[in-house]
Amino acid sequence: MASQHERDTGVLGGVDDPRLVEALEANTAAAYADMARNLGGDVYSGPDMTRYISGVRVHILNGVSGAILPEERLDTLLDAILGRFKAQAAPMIWWIGPSTRPDDLGARLEAHGLTYSGETPGMAAEIGALSPAEAAIPALSVAPATSEGDLAEWARITTRGFGFPEDVTPALAEMAMRHCIRDNPQWAYCLARLSGQPVATASVFLYAGVAGVYCVATLPEARRRGIGAEITRLALQRAGEQGYRVGILQSSDMGFPVYCRLGFQTRLMFRLYAWTPQG
Repeated sequence: MASQHERDTGVLGGVDDPRLVEALEANTAAAYADMARNLGGDVYSGPDMTRYISGVRVHILNGVSGAILPEERLDTLLDAILGRFKAQAAPMIWWIGPSTRPDDLGARLEAHGLTYSGETPGMAAEIGALSPAEAAIPALSVAPATSEGDLAEWARITTRGFGFPEDVTPALAEMAMRHCIRDNPQWAYCLARLSGQPVATASVFLYAGVAGVYCVATLPEARRRGIGAEITRLALQRAGEQGYRVGILQSSDMGFPVYCRLGFQTRLMFRLYAWTPQG
């Protein structure tokens, strides 16, 4: 059976490629599904949706993306889909993007107990045109994380940077090691050090002809120095060396001005709906 990488549809020629929005949605859905898969989770990917339940009780690691559901039987379908998350008490995010159908799915999700949690921009940039840091960051180094020790640090910093519960760290470390030790060509992990101390992380997922940036996290005490921007730029630079021309990401409010300065532009908006188990 062909891998996801082997089924890639071809590298996009640039941010003006008409396939960009579709590729941005596809890369996002496939990345989170692959994270869940490598955590030993329950993953389904079909023409109607991508659904992933990682087993880790963090919203972003459980969800539904790219849903194209029929109007008829919609409530029954939603009960069945959401029932899987409820059965495992898995907090989750339902992503609604440009391709999602039906158009009123957000309202239907709210009727089924999900809560609207805002929008997040899907952004894209030409890798070769990313802006370097305005000034050098003294004592900063960025390198691939490939050893067991580096990947454990990657998981620790990602957990702390995103404010996840500490018990998420071992699962993230296991996920990263499964990706890297198996030499998965779709994933690359990066670790930034400041004066030799690990302070920031990023990962890149190659799929649908674009390089998707995920898990950009900086320790609170190292923020506002341009480290997040620099690790993003250098991680994508390595993807560029493999022939990828377009980088994509989903931005938080805090990261948005950083990515704009790098050269990213908003190409779509995701609406997010969340479900959290009670108790």
